[in-house]
Amino acid sequence: TRTKQLAHAERLACLGTFSAGMAHEINNPNSFISGNVDFLRQFWQLGRPILEQNQHLDPSGRIGAFLKEVDETLDGMLDGSRRISKIVDSLKAYSRGGMESDKVECRLLDPVQDAGYLLRHRIKKGFSLKIEVPHAIMIVCDRQQMTQVFVNLLNNAMDAMEGMEELEDKRMTIAAELLEQHVWIRVKDRGPGISPDARGKIFEPFYTTKGKPKGTGLGLS
Repeated sequence: TRTKQLAHAERLACLGTFSAGMAHEINNPNSFISGNVDFLRQFWQLGRPILEQNQHLDPSGRIGAFLKEVDETLDGMLDGSRRISKIVDSLKAYSRGGMESDKVECRLLDPVQDAGYLLRHRIKKGFSLKIEVPHAIMIVCDRQQMTQVFVNLLNNAMDAMEGMEELEDKRMTIAAELLEQHVWIRVKDRGPGISPDARGKIFEPFYTTKGKPKGTGLGLS
């Protein structure tokens, strides 16, 4: 047991060093991305009226169809960049020895729906997400961190079901209920489940059953 504790402490120390380095490396390209999104937004404000007036010149009709999606796409890109910035801030705080968070009161449904929105493109590829979270449940949390929890769990669920070609109903369900001043959240999928050998290790940093190319072992930890 002592050996396991030392190995666990060493992994955490390694993760702290890794976090500090990664935070620096991620910041530079993310600043480049957010700056370019701002430029595209300014360009789009000038270009959109011209395209709207001349969309009849496009016989395919694709320009007209895409016009409605550009604003939403740019907003999504900017939101993604902001999320990266917040993750980087969390990595910096972790490497200093304490996680900082911005806690707000929100509906539990909000981070659940945020996760569904962020994963919508993957979910469309053969999966379905059922949300059974009452509107009235309120929590105090860091909404971005809560969203990341659901993103990680749903990604794990889809990874587990992806290889099961015989499984026709690849459904995931997020359900919640309030019991005695506690909020109970259940995330279910129709995958094979977690083997007994792995259940005691799922929160260990760097432990993964997916293999190195696909899993980092950091999602649940």
